Amino acid sequence: MSEISDAEEQLVRIQRMHEAIQASGVVGRSPDGGVRVQVSPGGLLEGLELSPRVVALGPTAVSRMIMDTLRSALVELEQNLTETVVDAQAGEVGTQTLAELRRGLAGPLASLRADDDTSSS
Repeated sequence: MSEISDAEEQLVRIQRMHEAIQASGVVGRSPDGGVRVQVSPGGLLEGLELSPRVVALGPTAVSRMIMDTLRSALVELEQNLTETVVDAQAGEVGTQTLAELRRGLAGPLASLRADDDTSSS
């Protein structure tokens, strides 16, 4: 009987973990607040807002601010997802889920870091 209740408890933890992941999108802002990005739990850009002051800076500065803000939001998302999965205590399923989430974010983060490396050369 105890194995069944342990399994049920584990299932509840896994369900809560998945619900928390689905609600874990991030809103990132540039240090001056002129750029705002909204990122989905999967790391997709869902929203972008620019203040008139930022737009007046010109395309190169605007691009840099967007990329920096997006990179910061994705790093924050990865940290939040890690905390969510660890807090859920979902065992092996949690470990596999976290590995999958990190793989999904690795490409966008690497791309943003590569953009940063090429533009600072």
